Formats: sequence, structure tokens, C-alpha cells
Amino acid sequence: MQVFLGTMKITLVQPPALLAVDNYSTITQPPLGLAYLASYTREHGHEVTVIDAVGQAVTQLRPWPKRENRLFQGLSFDEIIARVPRDSEVIGVSCMFTHAWPMVRELLRQFSIAFPNAKLIAGGEHATSMHEKILRETLTHACVLGEGEATLLELLSTFEKGTPLLGVAGLAIRDKAGRIHRTPKRARIADPDSLPW
Repeated sequence: MQVFLGTMKITLVQPPALLAVDNYSTITQPPLGLAYLASYTREHGHEVTVIDAVGQAVTQLRPWPKRENRLFQGLSFDEIIARVPRDSEVIGVSCMFTHAWPMVRELLRQFSIAFPNAKLIAGGEHATSMHEKILRETLTHACVLGEGEATLLELLSTFEKGTPLLGVAGLAIRDKAGRIHRTPKRARIADPDSLPW
């Protein structure tokens, strides 16, 4: 993997949680995947902001108006958008669970309005398995499939150079004609201890 050694400004977002009204807890877990992505891209010279919308407002609960019996936990969309640096070139959003997709879709839509020049990327289990839906329903530029550290780093290099995304393994992308393509699968990281803390 050849990586361009420029610096990009990237914001990684753990979106709010969508919880069942009759079975919720304010116990939460830190977004470990985003922490790995942040440390890996920082180690390679990029400027990274992390927004943990749940962790930064764990006790902030309100009804989710688009689905009955669901609670929205964490920062509001307006609060998240206000925390994203205005000069962010790339905004990455994690979507781990399919039940949260309608909420994450709306967040991605609002990012595309608030940051029209930023590249939007999605990752996480839902993005890996349902990338076609994400690319059809949003203006997301790419979905990172599977482990994201090496893929994200190469994707940032590709954005910097302006070269085609089809050359980056581990992605799902939409071409100018609207067709969706999967690039070759990226090998898993053999030694997780090689990742920075």
C-alpha cells in the first residue's frame, strides 16, 4: 500500500444511540473502533477530531419522533454538527446496528448540507453488510467494509491525490452513473498489537 504523506482534517463520529423505550440503560461503551481509526490515522500525520455523541451526553434521552417507542440517546444533530471543525475535509460516521440506520441516514443527510465540500464515509457492521442501501439513500462517498484502519488511511491518500477510489481495497463506492462497486477485499490485520494505542 503506497500512502501519500499529506495531512487531511478528518472528523470521526459515533452517532447517538437509538434505544427501545421499554428496555434501555444509560450504561454505554466507548467507541473502540473509532479510537483505533483515530490513533492509526493520527500516527500517519492526519489531524483527527472524534465526536462520541453517546459518551458526551449519556444521560440525554428524548423520544425519536420518526419511530414510536424509540429513544434518542446522546447529543442532538445540531450539537454534533456544531462540534465538527468547519474545515473538516472528511467526515466518517459509524453505523454498527441496522435498527439505527434511519437515524444515521438523517445525520448523514444533515452533514451533506452543513459540510457540502467534505467527503462523507460510513463504516461499521451495518455499513459493511448494507453498503448498497447506504450509497443509494445518502450522498456518502464510500463505505469502508470490515476493519477500517488500513482502508481509511489509503482512502485519505486517494482523496488527497484525487485518484480513483476503485484502486482502494475494502470499499464500496458509487460511480458517476450511480452504479455501486465493491473493490477487492482487504486482508484482516494479522497482529492487532501493531496498532497504536
